[in-house]
Amino acid sequence: MCRPCRSDRLAHVPRQPDMGRRSAMRRGGLTALKEVGMVITALRLRTGLTTAARNWRRAFRPPCSLPTDLFVSSVVWWSCGWEAFGVAYQPSPSAVSSSLPPLSRPQLAEARRVRAVELFERGVSNAEIARAVGVCAESVRRWRRVWEEGGASALRRRAATGRPPKLDDTQVEMVRAALEQGARAHGFEADLWTLERVGAVVTRVTGVVLSRASVWRLLTGRLGWSLQRPERRAVERDESEIARWVAHEWPRIKRGP
Repeated sequence: MCRPCRSDRLAHVPRQPDMGRRSAMRRGGLTALKEVGMVITALRLRTGLTTAARNWRRAFRPPCSLPTDLFVSSVVWWSCGWEAFGVAYQPSPSAVSSSLPPLSRPQLAEARRVRAVELFERGVSNAEIARAVGVCAESVRRWRRVWEEGGASALRRRAATGRPPKLDDTQVEMVRAALEQGARAHGFEADLWTLERVGAVVTRVTGVVLSRASVWRLLTGRLGWSLQRPERRAVERDESEIARWVAHEWPRIKRGP
């Protein structure tokens, strides 16, 4: 039986390209660009661009007079091409945090809706907008109905509205001054505040009746108070005997027999 020659053992088998990995890289690059687009759109919502926002716009301004779509597509091709070789540009967290203002979740959601409105005006389909913005198609269809009925302003974020507080700022300061006098000054036996006692003082000072939950929100929210539990001590506690034991008995116990 003959042995295979060296050329047969070293025959080169071409490696099939990992299309799944490349597709994942392209999706990762597109996702990063979506986030950049949402951040830029959120910066446009601010009244008056800050220095960081102006620097961000200069950094992502298309070179020469190329259209924005061509510039973005070239960036996608460039990033995917380098990622195929295992190289990707990732800015340092300190650089990103110093150049971009922090955005809350409602601001990012509004940025997605504003970006969708821009694509509505350009005639882009709902499926393409859903992929570009990163939401489901049902959300895009709902945004489009609202946009067709009320325009772009209907998709803006509105300030939260609710029931006005029962106590205005002047009444809150009156309650604060009354509570700082102590519980004994208002006829209670111990100088300790409870929700019932605070509610009674609020009613006496302002004439407004508050529930226990409202009193708790008043104390922790508008007055800035916190729960303080009293320290429990025995009634038969003898402080002089405790001091004598610590001074004489405890050193003898530590020395041992």
